[in-house]
Amino acid sequence: MWVPRVDATLVVTSVVQILFDVVVVLVAGWGALFYLTLSLFFSLGLHPLGARWLQEHHIVQEPQETYSYYGVLNYPAFNIGYHNEHHDFASIPWNRLPRLRALAAEFYDDRAKHSSWTKILLRFLFDKNDCLYRRMIRGTVPSKPAGA
Repeated sequence: MWVPRVDATLVVTSVVQILFDVVVVLVAGWGALFYLTLSLFFSLGLHPLGARWLQEHHIVQEPQETYSYYGVLNYPAFNIGYHNEHHDFASIPWNRLPRLRALAAEFYDDRAKHSSWTKILLRFLFDKNDCLYRRMIRGTVPSKPAGA
């Protein structure tokens, strides 16, 4: 059974987030907090662009920690799919990540990657062996879903 890890970082970030929400309500009203909450939902929602959260760190091929997406939705999403490249060279601007990949193809060609955020989302929704807890966290062993 998965048990959440409560540590000082979780407590501090939770307190900071709650304080930020209180300030947003006091300064801009409940409508602003509602807008931010809806923005969060639509960035993580059940649509192909929301699948990018699964694409980045959701385990597909152990022991690889991160995965890139090389599909057409990179254009409107500011190349956010170039996730391995971003982790390797975090200071490279988003508009140069495709060029970085082309220059260093020998480092990225053999890694597991995605070609469709829709396929990622459908696999996540309908594969009974998949769950939210199949994320790679350094220094831990990924947990298997119950019954797997």
